[in-house]
Amino acid sequence: MLASGGLEPLCSLARSEDIELEIQRFAVLGIANLASSVDNHPAFIEEGMLPLLISLSNAPDSEVRLYAAYALTKIAQNADVRAVVSSEGGLEPVLYLARTDEPEIQREILPALSTLSFADQNKIDICKNGGLPPIISAIRDASVETARQACCALANLAEVVENMPKIIEANAITPLVESLTSISPEVQRETARCIGNLAANIEYGDLILKGEPSSAERAKRARRSTPAGAPVDSSNTNT
Repeated sequence: MLASGGLEPLCSLARSEDIELEIQRFAVLGIANLASSVDNHPAFIEEGMLPLLISLSNAPDSEVRLYAAYALTKIAQNADVRAVVSSEGGLEPVLYLARTDEPEIQREILPALSTLSFADQNKIDICKNGGLPPIISAIRDASVETARQACCALANLAEVVENMPKIIEANAITPLVESLTSISPEVQRETARCIGNLAANIEYGDLILKGEPSSAERAKRARRSTPAGAPVDSSNTNT
C-alpha cells in the first residue's frame, strides 16, 4: 500500500480539521495498522510521520488519541528507529497507553517500553510517568518473551540511581527474586542484571537478601527513623 502512495492520502485525512470525525478516526486507524509492519517503519520516518502521530496522540477525540499512540508504540518497538522516536518525543504517547487499566493494552506496549528503556534520556521519564506498573506486572507473565522484555526494561531503568527507590517501592523485588528460577536462561540473565544494578545500593542489596519488606515493616522502619521530638501520627495507636 505504501508503494502505491497510500500513505499521503491517509495523512491528509488524519490531519484535516474539515472532515467528519469518523473519517479521521478510520484514517488514523489505517496508519496504525500500517505501523504494525516493521517493513513500513523506514517510510514512516522518511515521510516525517512521527510529528503527526505525536500531535494526534493529543487530539480531543479519545479514539484518535488511542490509534495514534498505538501507531507510535508499534514504531517504538523497532530498535533501529529508537533514537529518532525518543528525540521526536514519542515516549509520552507510549506512556499514555501504559497508564490505562487494560491488561491487553499494557501487554501490547511492553515491547516499546523495553526498547525505549535503552535510551538514557527515557529512563527517568518511564519511571516517573506511569511506565513501571505494566513492566513489573509483566515479570510474572506466562509468556517467556514477555517476562524477558519486562526484566530487560527494569534492568535498564535500574541503571539510574534516581529510579531505584521507585522500583523498590513499586514492589519489584519479590517477582524479580522469583524470576531467578525461571525456566528461561534469558529471563534469568535479565533478572540477574536488574538485581545486580539494584544491589549496587547496599540498602537495597540487604532488602533483596532478606526479601522485600511488607508495608507494615516499612512503616515501622519509618517510625524508627523519625527524629526525636518530631511530630508522630498517633491516630492508629491503641490506648
